[in-house]
Amino acid sequence: MEVMTVIIITGILLATSFFVLKGVGNKMHLNGTAINVKQDLSLARTKALEGGTNHAIDFSSGTTPEYWTISRFDSDSGVWIEVFRRNLPSKIIFGKPNGVTTGPDGSTIPADGVSFSGNKLVFTPRQGTTSSGTIYFTFRDGPKTSDLKAVEVNAAGKAIVFTYDGTKWY
Repeated sequence: MEVMTVIIITGILLATSFFVLKGVGNKMHLNGTAINVKQDLSLARTKALEGGTNHAIDFSSGTTPEYWTISRFDSDSGVWIEVFRRNLPSKIIFGKPNGVTTGPDGSTIPADGVSFSGNKLVFTPRQGTTSSGTIYFTFRDGPKTSDLKAVEVNAAGKAIVFTYDGTKWY
């Protein structure tokens, strides 16, 4: 009887921990994606400063899979050359859940989740960036208002990660 009681209690604990840990894993995926974007933004900024050539990050939303690329401008040929590409994890998209309308800076969140003109951010060797803006991430299926991350880039090219907790940005 005691063994059966221990088995039943263990089964209940395992079943409940599965659902709790699944949510934690999803949040970690979302957080990891935001950190990857922030690091790649810093990389493009550093490459532009060190190499003396323009570097850009293009965000491709609405594609399958969604992704971003870092490219450098080749002044000899006058074209952008892709350095590398990173896909978003299959569960995550650029965008926002319903009910969230403004970002950390109070501006309206675009439907595709990328506020840069043409979904492209260019880093120059001397000026920083050509514009400031924000990239938003959420889950592909059934996002809740608390499932939202943002990476905001200022005119100097510095990136900051924000989290939406369902009521405010922090």
